Amino acid sequence: EYMGSSLFLMDKASLAYVALKLIGYVALLAIFVVLCFLIVGCLLPLEKVLVASQRFDASPQHLYRGAWNFERNPVTGPRCTKVYIGGGSPELPRWTEEMGRGGSKIVVTTVEAVEGERIVRSCFDAETKMTAKFVYEFVAEEGNRQSTTLTITQTVNVPYTHWFVTPFFRIMVRFFGSLGMRQFLQRLHASTVGRST
Repeated sequence: EYMGSSLFLMDKASLAYVALKLIGYVALLAIFVVLCFLIVGCLLPLEKVLVASQRFDASPQHLYRGAWNFERNPVTGPRCTKVYIGGGSPELPRWTEEMGRGGSKIVVTTVEAVEGERIVRSCFDAETKMTAKFVYEFVAEEGNRQSTTLTITQTVNVPYTHWFVTPFFRIMVRFFGSLGMRQFLQRLHASTVGRST
């Protein structure tokens, strides 16, 4: 009986030892993954160019007016919860988009606007110091002014500001950077007349 209880205690001790070793291995693996994440993120170029395009059954002028309406179609897409208008001019407006309650505030400035052809906007996030340039180009289909392809080119700049924040955003931009542009195109389609393909 004594020997049986001793073996039982040894088995429990062995299991505990194995469990602790497994926990140690998992912890080391997690640390290794995080270190790789940070190193890769810091080594990535600070600038990334992203492109998204979609064809709409609408004229360039009609589509331009929809994209110009930043209160209805904000640059940051559905993540934008509030728009504060301020600064700039009617021809080249400036505004701030708030992302979530108490979230980042993105200052958007219109740099260039050619009706029915092109819009250029610059964005600045004071919290992360990230900047972005958006170029919207409206190209009508040859021989059909009621069919327009809108191409959005976004140039994102993620400067080094924090040992964790910088690599995190540099990696996220590469995986999810074009998502916001696709959501913008979907929202623009929903708010304009015609179907897109």
